[in-house]
Amino acid sequence: MQQTAQNPVPQSPAPEGVADRISALMGLAKRAEPEARGVLYNSVANLVLARGDRLTSHERDLARQVLSILTQQVEADIRRALALRLAERPDAPHDLVLMLANDTIRVAEPVLINSPVLTDSDLVLIIRHASSAHQNVVARRPNIGPVVSEALLEHANDLTLGTLLANVTAQIPADALRTLFNRSAFNAALQTPLAKRSDLPQDIIGPLYRMVSSALKAHIQSAYALPASVLEKDLTTALHDAATALPSTAETRAALLIDKLERAKTLGPGFLLKALLEDQRDLFVHGFARLLRAGPDVVRQMLTSADFRPLALGTRALGIDRSVFLTIYNALRTERASDFDSTQKAALDEIFVRTSPQTARAKLTRIGICRA
Repeated sequence: MQQTAQNPVPQSPAPEGVADRISALMGLAKRAEPEARGVLYNSVANLVLARGDRLTSHERDLARQVLSILTQQVEADIRRALALRLAERPDAPHDLVLMLANDTIRVAEPVLINSPVLTDSDLVLIIRHASSAHQNVVARRPNIGPVVSEALLEHANDLTLGTLLANVTAQIPADALRTLFNRSAFNAALQTPLAKRSDLPQDIIGPLYRMVSSALKAHIQSAYALPASVLEKDLTTALHDAATALPSTAETRAALLIDKLERAKTLGPGFLLKALLEDQRDLFVHGFARLLRAGPDVVRQMLTSADFRPLALGTRALGIDRSVFLTIYNALRTERASDFDSTQKAALDEIFVRTSPQTARAKLTRIGICRA
């Protein structure tokens, strides 16, 4: 018998949209029992993985909200298991990997080490805003580029910088290696990984050789095939040479030694730190002045001025970082940098965080401290 309009055939409901499914899961996430939250977490993650690029921006945003809610509620073991699943997948959703990379370090470690999805920009933001443990894991990541290495140098502690130096696949720019050499004068723990790198700039090899232990001396001499006569020429020998020259005033001896070191291409920030540590203030002044292209009297004014900013700009222009500047400042001044107020600390941030060495030198040139 023919079906009439009064008795229509029942129709199946329209398939539920992805956004509707995720919205329903969001409601569940807010009220689910603890044991159900892990199931929900994996369900949303699996949905994101299955749909991939087919998710709309609205759907992706909803999924991120659900996972954000659940991240605070599910056990770290569940989140780490997902991180391990995604760590080496080149097709893993970027938003999901980034969320895991900013989780606690136990969860974040697999993706920070291995995920090909994380960009240099992602890693730099993590270095700036995550914990020192996150920074240390990033420093272990294979084949990190120069931008990431420089971000670590700017924000990480010396323990992490030692990890970075020990990462033989890390690309560390020459200027960053010079800064790390300067820091190693005050932290011997940096000297071993620094000495074992194969990409040191030529101008720090000799000074580093003179600073390290006998075992590391042998390694440097073998790795860089430099004559022992070059490597053994240390500050004490140079001082003796300068002391025998005429005239014999301390000022002239310092100037003569700086001339000699400059001709030998061994004058650098590392020498300044060594001179300072050996209480050779005249050498520090003349060496600083020569590197900065300023007069010794101008440098002396910078050292004694009530305004620390010219000295900070000068050290920044030479590629010396903030921590080493503070050591220099404390060695040369009676007042302590630890007593800086909030305004002074903000000025230091402006110089060492937001000013490049080239810009610092340009500023000093404009006010007549540096010669063009």
